[in-house]
Amino acid sequence: MGLAQALIHDPPVLVLDEPTIGLDPRQIIEIRSLIRQLAGQRTVILSTHILPEVSQICEKVVIINDGQVVLEEDMATLTRNATLEDVFLRSISAEKSETAIAPEGTI
Repeated sequence: MGLAQALIHDPPVLVLDEPTIGLDPRQIIEIRSLIRQLAGQRTVILSTHILPEVSQICEKVVIINDGQVVLEEDMATLTRNATLEDVFLRSISAEKSETAIAPEGTI
């Protein structure tokens, strides 16, 4: 229902937050297909923590950790040498490591 309401005014950008949560497997397949169709006609931003969903739907990935963009890359490039899960874990671990480094001049 919410997706239909969002589409009624034909927006150029569509933001979907966890669009398949609570759906049965058949509905998930249908929603993924719809999202792919919509992406050909407008910008679709998918917000989710379900990485297999990202792998199956998205062409570009932006990982945000604590409000900061820590990675932005095309899916094909990201997953060339590693799984999306590995990339995600490295990205958020690197972000934590960088913030844990003491500022210059401190011991």
